[in-house]
Amino acid sequence: MGVCSESVGQKTKSQRHVPMLFDDTDKEAAKALRKSIVAQAQRSLAAVKPNFDSLTGAGVLFVSHDLRVVRHIAHRIAIMYLGRVVELGPAKSVFAAPRHPYTRALLHAAPTMEPPPEGVRPSAGQAALIGELPSPLAIPSGCPFHPRCPVARPECTREVPRVHTTYDGHLATCHLLH
Repeated sequence: MGVCSESVGQKTKSQRHVPMLFDDTDKEAAKALRKSIVAQAQRSLAAVKPNFDSLTGAGVLFVSHDLRVVRHIAHRIAIMYLGRVVELGPAKSVFAAPRHPYTRALLHAAPTMEPPPEGVRPSAGQAALIGELPSPLAIPSGCPFHPRCPVARPECTREVPRVHTTYDGHLATCHLLH
């Protein structure tokens, strides 16, 4: 786990720097750390989470590819695909009811300790991602996720999807949400 103490580009109202935490447990340097040390750092972050906002008036930006860690640390999460936010909302809402097909695919691909129920197969919205990740220098037209989306429709190739919001501030960009 790495910590960046430099400014993120904006300061909070009290002119404090926003700390950035990067969970780089999948990187080579972090692989040398014992898993117990990483787990201890993650438990420490989870322990201070309930009081951090109220004590400091600031927030922490935690960047990770490990959704199991994000689930326990974050109040709000943003899911990005090719540098664009495709879903944003309260962590409980995003994990309980993911709205974007990419978010559903990520959650479906995350390892769990529980085996799938007997006889249950993934639906089209939960299918594993197909194809290669497009180059960020040549982002596909329309919805950037459409070449890999298991439920893409013709308008996905032509139009950038609008942002759709639920009552609890859960946002997602997908043509399937109208």
